[in-house]
Amino acid sequence: MPKGLKRHMTRRKSGPDVFHGKDAMRRASSHSLLTLDTTEDDRVDLLELKRRVEDDLNRDEQKLLYLTQNIARAGALEQSMGRTLELFDERLSSLEAVIHPIHQQTLRLVGAQENLEAVGDLLEEAIKQQGVSHRVSNLIRGGTSGQPLDEYIAALLQVRSALEYFTDYAPGNPEMQTLYELHAQAMATIQARTKILLVDDVYTPIPDTMLAAIPEAESESKVFVSDGADLMKLTKLLLQSDNFAELARMFAAARGAAIAEMLDGKQMPTRTTSDGTKPRGIRRGISLRRRSNSNLISSANVTPAKSSRQSSAGHKRQPSDQAALDKDAEGDDPMSATYEKGSHPFLRYFSLTITALRREQTLAALLVAEKPGVLDQLLRQLYHSKMDLAISNGELIVGKRCTGLSLMDIIETLTLTRKQVLEPILDVCNEQTSVRFHQLISSLADVARQSLLEFQDYIAGDDLKKIPPDGTVHELTSNTLGYITALQAYDNVAGFLLDSSRGADIMGGDSLDPTAVGVRVGRLIRWSIDVLDVLCDNVSRKARQYEQPALRCIFLINNFDYILKYIVASPYASIFREQESQIDSRFLTLIQDQFSAYRNHTWNSLASYTQVDGGIDVANMSKKEREMVKDRYSKFNDGFEAVVEAQTRYTVPSSEVRERIINDIITFVVPQYKKFDDRYRNSGFTQKNPHKYLKYSVADVEEKIRRLFSAT
Repeated sequence: MPKGLKRHMTRRKSGPDVFHGKDAMRRASSHSLLTLDTTEDDRVDLLELKRRVEDDLNRDEQKLLYLTQNIARAGALEQSMGRTLELFDERLSSLEAVIHPIHQQTLRLVGAQENLEAVGDLLEEAIKQQGVSHRVSNLIRGGTSGQPLDEYIAALLQVRSALEYFTDYAPGNPEMQTLYELHAQAMATIQARTKILLVDDVYTPIPDTMLAAIPEAESESKVFVSDGADLMKLTKLLLQSDNFAELARMFAAARGAAIAEMLDGKQMPTRTTSDGTKPRGIRRGISLRRRSNSNLISSANVTPAKSSRQSSAGHKRQPSDQAALDKDAEGDDPMSATYEKGSHPFLRYFSLTITALRREQTLAALLVAEKPGVLDQLLRQLYHSKMDLAISNGELIVGKRCTGLSLMDIIETLTLTRKQVLEPILDVCNEQTSVRFHQLISSLADVARQSLLEFQDYIAGDDLKKIPPDGTVHELTSNTLGYITALQAYDNVAGFLLDSSRGADIMGGDSLDPTAVGVRVGRLIRWSIDVLDVLCDNVSRKARQYEQPALRCIFLINNFDYILKYIVASPYASIFREQESQIDSRFLTLIQDQFSAYRNHTWNSLASYTQVDGGIDVANMSKKEREMVKDRYSKFNDGFEAVVEAQTRYTVPSSEVRERIINDIITFVVPQYKKFDDRYRNSGFTQKNPHKYLKYSVADVEEKIRRLFSAT
């Protein structure tokens, strides 16, 4: 580009003048070309440039003209649209003025239509409810028998709906009285049906065998005899009827009656005879009640097993005292010779009651499944009545001052199962029932503890005149040891009760803590040793009632040996020795003293008759000497016959003791008699009547001695 033109165009860009229109641009272009200092070649370029600029200007002019025309047309359109809109607005205003009254009238018509429809619905509902009593009267008055329960419930709901309707919309309608009567009758029928199903449709099993202890878990899964659907429907209806109090009352009455029927005959007997007196105790049953004649012990509640009493000690009970025993025994409990744990009537009854109540909880939970929060309220009345009855039976035991092993069993069972089994049931009952139960256990413990503390007095006061005629082990001894043996099955309870520092506070926090069993066993054995001391004293005083000194010794030997063998064979023998280290030697000394006394009272005098007098010349005896030999034979024969006759009727139950006594007699008597008989039998001291004096050979004497105590 030519430099002049470039400078000129630069000035155009930066200059303040702006050319508008065709003429101005052309003048500017001509002026520029005239002022350029150009060559011929530059002129050609400038002319070409001029031509192109003019072409651009022509095109821009055409575009400008087009835009100007369009703007003019747009303005015209704008003015036309404005007039059109104004006209449209005027017409809309006119239309609104015409339509608004029509709209208001339409709204009024719609409201009237809705009111008519509502009135129609109300009229239809009134006609429907007005006929409810007529439609369901026969169904409701006919009861639930012979027709589906669902239909009856539906009829009741119709009556209830009609009552609600008339209460809200026509409280003075005469139909309401009829509806009230039908509703009351239907509810009475529903309640009666519910009562029946609560008994007939609920499975109430009777155990095949009596429970020996409180059950720790309820494994029975069957609840309903059928599927229980009807009962659950009725229960749901009663819950929805805000009639829970009546439902709880019916549940308690119906299920209480079912449980009572199941328990029929299982309650504790009244234990009175037709003449109003208490029945006699069962043979060898124990009763340690206070008695005015001071004969305070009848026999052991639980006696040692036959094998331990006969095989180890060889003892045999003499039936001669059974009549007297039965006469003196006044049984507070129906006990047999051996008390079985859990067999007391109260425990059996209590166990069945708890089992039944646990099953009732399962039933109640199904019935109020939709409202689980009312479960305890539903059970409370039933639990309260049954637990109160069970506790009252227990209080009878306290009132009678019953004692013995069954009482220990009751205390142990109730105490050990209190937290796991009984407390959840008592928590549902009212507070008074729970307090009574705790007082029952404490009272039972107090009675049991008192009986243990008074046991020595019972033994010491046993009738001294009651002695076996054959000198066997006294009933008091066997019964006392039997009771001690059986009491060891409850060593934890007994040891706890014998704790003088705790008294009878068996409801304390630690209660029957198993970690303290060792200490309590030691306490029980110490008590047992004290009892044995009193027993030995009583037996010794009884022995003085015998007129025959030998029988007195045999009686004491039998009883002391029985006690010693009991201690030695006891599983608690080591604890006996811990409590008294010399207890074995003490009884061995007592037995040996009686052995010596027995020989002195019986055989020493006989042995004195057979002493050999070395000064007598057998070949040349004088008449006086022959008479002396005759006298000795006669005295020995008479004394020996008297001893044999008497002591053949004695009883020594222990084969070991019996052999020891017999061998001791033979060792003491036979050798000396043999020496005497060998010296004088063929001496010719008698010629006329040898059979009068020579009655017994040495073999005869030994044979008769071996037949002693044959009453055993």
